[in-house]
Amino acid sequence: MAMIEEPGGLTKYLEQEGKAVQTSCSLYRQEFELFCQLAELYERLGVLAKMPRAEVSISASSSKLFLAVMSQMYGVVSQLLRRRVVDAEALSRRAIEATATAYRLWRRPELSEVFDNAYPNAGDDASPKQWRPSKEYKEKFNTGALFSEPGEVWIYLRAVYDSFSAGSSHAGPLATAFLRERNGVVEIQFIETDNSTVRFAWNYMLDAYWEMLRVFLRILRGSANPATIATLELELKEWKEKAVWVLKHRDEEVR
Repeated sequence: MAMIEEPGGLTKYLEQEGKAVQTSCSLYRQEFELFCQLAELYERLGVLAKMPRAEVSISASSSKLFLAVMSQMYGVVSQLLRRRVVDAEALSRRAIEATATAYRLWRRPELSEVFDNAYPNAGDDASPKQWRPSKEYKEKFNTGALFSEPGEVWIYLRAVYDSFSAGSSHAGPLATAFLRERNGVVEIQFIETDNSTVRFAWNYMLDAYWEMLRVFLRILRGSANPATIATLELELKEWKEKAVWVLKHRDEEVR
C-alpha cells in the first residue's frame, strides 16, 4: 500500500493558495480580463432578471436561476485564480444544470409548480424524507429531460455536464484522479501545478459561460425592448470574436 505524503496542514495550504492567486493574476491576466468583460454582459442581462414579475415574460424561478448561474460563475473565476480546477468544474456543473432547468421552465411554464415543489417535505425537520425530491420532479427534471432540446448548444452543454459530473462532482473513480503516486508515495496536491492544465481550464470555462449566456439571452429576449436585446447580442458576438483572437495568440505564445 502506498504511503500518503503529509499535506502540511491547513495554514500551509492557505499560504500556498494565496501565492497561487498572485501567480494566476500574472500568468492568466488576459483570460481573467475576458471573464471580467463577460461578467459585465451577465450583469447587464441580470438587470432584466431582477425586474418586477409584471414586467418580464418568464417565471420567477427562471430569473432566479440566471442569478444563480452568475453566482456560480463568480465562484468559478475565484477557484481558477486559486488553481482549483476540479472545484471550478463542480460549480460549473451546477450552473449548466441551472441553465437547462431555466430553459425548460421557459419552454414549459406549466412545470413551474413541479419545480417549486420539488421537495414537498422540506418544512418537516423530523422527516427522514425531508430532502427527497418528489416523483414528479425527478421525472420532469431528470438529466434526459433537461438536455432533450434540439440544437448544438444542448449537445455541447450535455457533453460538458457529463464530463464535469464524472470528473468533479461524483465520487467515482475520477474523484481521486488529482492524486499522484511517485516512488510509492501518494502526493496530495490540492492546487493544480501544471500551468497548461490551468490555462486550458480558463479557456473551456470561458466557452461554457458564453454558451450559457446565449441561452439566457434567448430566454430573456421577450423581457426587454428589441433594441436592448440587439445591442447585447452584438456585444456578445464581439466578445466572442475578441476571445477567439486572444486565446489563439495565447496558444501561440506558450508553444
